[in-house]
Amino acid sequence: MIGLTTAILVVKDSSCQKERNHFNLEAECQELLTTDDVKSGLGEMSPIRKLMFVLSLALCGVTVIVFLFVLPCDWETCPVLTYHVKSQSWERVISGIELTGGINIVKTVDGTGYNLLFMFRRDILNLDLINNEAGGIIALKGYTGHDAWMTKLHNVPQDMDCSLIDIDKDNLNDCIVVGENGLLAAIEPLYGNVLWYMHDHSANMKPSKLDFPIMFPDVNGDNINELLVPCSLSDRRNSLVLVSGRRGNILGKPLNFTDCLDINSVSLEEDWNITFICHLAGDKEAVQSLSFQEVCNGVADLNEVKIHTSQPKQHRRQTAEANKGWSLTVGGNRLVGDNSVQCSLLINLTDQHTGVARWNYSHEQMYGMMPTMFTFKKPSGERAVGFIFKLWEWVAGTSGCSLNTNFMFCNRPGQTNHEGLVYEAADPRNMIPGSEQTFRSSHDNCPAMNTIIEHILVLTFNSTHVVELNISQSDVIQLCSSLNTTDGEKLCQPSIQHQQQSGWLNI
Repeated sequence: MIGLTTAILVVKDSSCQKERNHFNLEAECQELLTTDDVKSGLGEMSPIRKLMFVLSLALCGVTVIVFLFVLPCDWETCPVLTYHVKSQSWERVISGIELTGGINIVKTVDGTGYNLLFMFRRDILNLDLINNEAGGIIALKGYTGHDAWMTKLHNVPQDMDCSLIDIDKDNLNDCIVVGENGLLAAIEPLYGNVLWYMHDHSANMKPSKLDFPIMFPDVNGDNINELLVPCSLSDRRNSLVLVSGRRGNILGKPLNFTDCLDINSVSLEEDWNITFICHLAGDKEAVQSLSFQEVCNGVADLNEVKIHTSQPKQHRRQTAEANKGWSLTVGGNRLVGDNSVQCSLLINLTDQHTGVARWNYSHEQMYGMMPTMFTFKKPSGERAVGFIFKLWEWVAGTSGCSLNTNFMFCNRPGQTNHEGLVYEAADPRNMIPGSEQTFRSSHDNCPAMNTIIEHILVLTFNSTHVVELNISQSDVIQLCSSLNTTDGEKLCQPSIQHQQQSGWLNI
């Protein structure tokens, strides 16, 4: 090839010298050389070069895809932050809703972190929202406080537990939600999808005033535990209905206890018997029980149902009653809170063995929520117990929760607005007097705006010492509507009823 090129150059050079000068000769000879190279196939790519060219283009494409879709991540889920940053403080303000009840902690989608699940109810001043989307569940990312998901419900949720039952068999427990107006639903905790609502295929039953269900062994053979729900099917809450854990439909017929005005404290015992307290006429009570087979026979005429599971985990029940109090026993000590005296709180910690009072707390113009208990070990290895209290204090100078309080409404009690809604006297359990400021909103609903001082109190004790710490104090603005709900309750936000379990954690 080298020889051929040289020959061409020699021939052409002799021709060029006769007609052109030195500079034109060099340019023309170079052009002829390039043309001849192409014609002879010197410019074609070999298969190996073509392959390398294609691979280089593919590598560029892969690089772009990796940098756009693989490497980027939410910074709170990046491995380097997840495993090397121990803690981070955050604060989140969410407008238009009231967080209610306890907090459920569940794993994130990738399994490396945790989300915080809250129940909420909507702004009570916007009646249109209340009628359509009364409340729901919101999940916040535990590391940043950002929204993970939100599920809206038509009724206000009152209690939730995400640790009891795996409905869709994905090795992750789902959330059981109980709420107003007969709300019972199952929600999966990763994305907030509703798995089912309690329903009756025959449409003959409309349970209301639900208590949180008892986890009951599987009776229909789908390998999912059922739910035994205390409820009301008339004007009394004296019935039990069995709900399918997989689909949410009511199984068979209800169990009615007509002699009872009300039933509560329903539980599943170790021998699989169902026990409950029956409230009778004349303020009498009686403990009653049913065997597992009696429940199966009474509900769906199921004979000889065999139990193929261990004792299911049950919901940790709230035993405090609004306006009354609570009692907890731990480590030989009894903690009693009393809200029964109007506008007054009394808490006692007593040694059960000696009867000696170890700690007392009393305060006028205050209400105490049921506390959350925790335990820890000191560096010495000694075990200590603690309680976290949420206390609401009415501002000084007001008339407390007196029944004779004159609340500042735009309409007086007894008047009727243009929609036929009656303004009634205030309920002291919800209506906490405060400032005289009022403002008008839609539907002639003119709320009172009240100020509450919220205290967070921590009490720790062991066998010898008791320590009290007031770790937080903040002002809370409460809005109380002059309109009643369908259940006859006053609309206040926040309200004592919805904050009873707000200090609880369920993992």
